[in-house]
Amino acid sequence: MKKNTPAGKKKTPAKTKTLPPVEHLFQKLVEATSDSIYMVDQDCRYLYVNPKHCSRIGLGPDQLIGRHYHEFHSSAETEAFARDVADVFRSGTSFLRQYNSQRDGGEFLRTFSPIKESSASKKIIAVSVISKNITEWKLAEHLYSTLAEKSPIGIFIVQKRCFRWSNQRFLDNTGYTLQEILGADSLFMVHPDDRESVISHYQKNMEGIPTPNHLEIRIMLPDGGVLHADVSMVKVTYQGENAILLYARNITERKQAEKEREMHISQLRQALSDVKTLSGLLPICASCKKIRDDQGYWNQIEAYIGKHSDAQFSHGICPDCAQKLYPDILKKVKGG
Repeated sequence: MKKNTPAGKKKTPAKTKTLPPVEHLFQKLVEATSDSIYMVDQDCRYLYVNPKHCSRIGLGPDQLIGRHYHEFHSSAETEAFARDVADVFRSGTSFLRQYNSQRDGGEFLRTFSPIKESSASKKIIAVSVISKNITEWKLAEHLYSTLAEKSPIGIFIVQKRCFRWSNQRFLDNTGYTLQEILGADSLFMVHPDDRESVISHYQKNMEGIPTPNHLEIRIMLPDGGVLHADVSMVKVTYQGENAILLYARNITERKQAEKEREMHISQLRQALSDVKTLSGLLPICASCKKIRDDQGYWNQIEAYIGKHSDAQFSHGICPDCAQKLYPDILKKVKGG
């Protein structure tokens, strides 16, 4: 049975679950991350270390805090680190540094950032360092770079319509040097008749609009020749900005073979059109051997065949006819 609330008495609202303070959530995040995070003062002494960094050094936070960076790193590493910390205190800005650890050979990307006394203050009291392990990324980058360099297909990157990178195969295929193309407008080597389609495909790829997988273009070579290429485009990020990765397969030999095949086919068609054939029943005189044509006229066999074919005649006389027509002459010839 539902109880009535006495008049004038306000109903107590149900208690809502309060979220933990932002600082608490941030601390949980810092402690759970797989990145090393720590803070140092101007003398490079540890002020804070998260669990991941403790595990890298092999010591607990109570064994690290207050101790100097150089106690756990080589003199060369300490010198570079101290220089970066000094830069933050001087400039008050954040920046990235790539770092190769002498401890385990790992590759790391460090983010150095200033810690200020308060949001309203400009005074920097410490530097935070977030160190991300990029060893696998660097290995993958090296692998991809090796594959690209060894590829039998020309590969290059265009950014803002200019060449930014090329593998050796593309340079070998075109005859240009890296110095000649880097920074140059990528259209300079495209045949004028193909530039409009190249620009259209480039813009559509940059905008994410689907385009055909292949585009056949002609590339103008330094020696005045032409290279036929089957080009594919893919939108990528290169050095932090959108770009187009292009694969250019040399199909010059294929295009030449296609041209020669078309020429042979054309020649065969012409030859076939020139061929004249005789077929069907031919009305021929049993005595004089004349042939009657479609108009009813009787023609010498040589004239008729010559008219309806490409055959030509040279006249002679066979032995039987010679004996019949010129017996006296044959006797003299045989008698010597």
